[in-house]
Amino acid sequence: MMKMNRLTRRKVLRACLLVLVLCQAAFLYGDTPPAPASHYERGPLHDRVIVFVHGIFGDANGTWTSSAGAYWPKLLLSDRAFDDSDVYVANYDTPTHGNTMTVDEVMTSLNSGLTADGVFEKHREVVFVCHSLGGIVVQQLLLTFRDHANRVPFVYFFSVPEEGSQVATLGKLFSSDPLLEALFHGDENGYLLTLENQWKAAHFRIHRYCAYEKKSLKGVLVVDRLSATRNCDDPAIPVPEDHIGIVKPNNARHPSYVALRNAILTNPILHKPTKRSPPDVPEHEATKEPFAPPSTPMFSEAHDKFNIAAGPVSTTLNDGQSMCLVQLGPRILGKCTVRGYVESGKFFVDAVLFSDLPGDFAGRGSVEVVKNVLHKNIPEWDRCFDSTAMEVVDENLVPMFQVIYTTPTDILIYGMFRGNGGWSAALSLDGMRVLSPGMDSTHVPADYRVKRIFEYPSRTSLCKETERSAR
Repeated sequence: MMKMNRLTRRKVLRACLLVLVLCQAAFLYGDTPPAPASHYERGPLHDRVIVFVHGIFGDANGTWTSSAGAYWPKLLLSDRAFDDSDVYVANYDTPTHGNTMTVDEVMTSLNSGLTADGVFEKHREVVFVCHSLGGIVVQQLLLTFRDHANRVPFVYFFSVPEEGSQVATLGKLFSSDPLLEALFHGDENGYLLTLENQWKAAHFRIHRYCAYEKKSLKGVLVVDRLSATRNCDDPAIPVPEDHIGIVKPNNARHPSYVALRNAILTNPILHKPTKRSPPDVPEHEATKEPFAPPSTPMFSEAHDKFNIAAGPVSTTLNDGQSMCLVQLGPRILGKCTVRGYVESGKFFVDAVLFSDLPGDFAGRGSVEVVKNVLHKNIPEWDRCFDSTAMEVVDENLVPMFQVIYTTPTDILIYGMFRGNGGWSAALSLDGMRVLSPGMDSTHVPADYRVKRIFEYPSRTSLCKETERSAR
């Protein structure tokens, strides 16, 4: 009996400690003075915007401000890696006392603010940086407003409790805050289970990066590693901070800052236009009058129609039209290999570059381009953009896919497409050739005359053109 009493006392003491952690978090976030409204730190000027979304008991100011006074959203403004991105800080009400709003209601309020400020209307790409509950709210937002999801290439989760938090489970004993129910830990949390199932069923092409806290707050990890990394698409980043400090970098060398910066550089958007003739342009294309790149990225210009040349296929696509440009057949890739389409006067392409189907390459992963955005399960592959071209290279820096604008409405598509069973196809200056099976995954035909446009890796080269392609 004495032993049981000691165990019980330990549990009670630990429970009290967890409640203190919850209260400590609320105190450190602070809800006075009144939280600032959602706002742009920079913009709206660019195609991409980075949106910061705080967690429970947080706000648009205190959540991201370090003890030294450094404000993470503002730190980005002096870093050249973020020069092509606007910065927006979202705010929603989550008071430490008396809250009655559910996650769905918070999500609706967040969407109302984003809509009022034209965040999705004014930007082609929206990247979310989320802390704690903010990641749950953003996932619910993208599931509810599916059109928003089409503009989101990736999200970065910092200590987002995908499996809930023990602190929230206990905190509910002392608070009626409905947001705590959404953060219950483990199988008892039906909300998070449903959210995860809905996300998987949606088949979003949104990459989820994760970072998790390594230090405890008053002896307890508010969000443990397993909960914070459950749904990551890349290896998660450990950060030697507690649940609050993980989103308060005081400089650009802080692990959280570096993690976000690396993700931005790994997923580049259109860079400043440069004057360049596309490499390896066929003779009949080289006779076309050259053009000066516009002041805004070419992929953002709207036109009524585009002329597309993809190997043996030459076609014109009008606004609203779609066409399978390259089809290797179900035996190889099981879907249209390269599809071009025009939406709202802009040209997009979907392409299957490397298929992870049963066969010689099974287990390597897959690489696809979806709406001009690279989705890869082979980490060594890379992508670059500028105003007149998009390129994807493999681990050997061989161009696997190129979309080249020779004029604002004339587009060339080259590529190397690999499927199961060793089958490959090369789309180059000489048209398209289906290659014999049995070749290994690194084989490139000698006459594959497609030269690399950019320097790699993109995260360090910032997509600088190679000397042979620059003018």
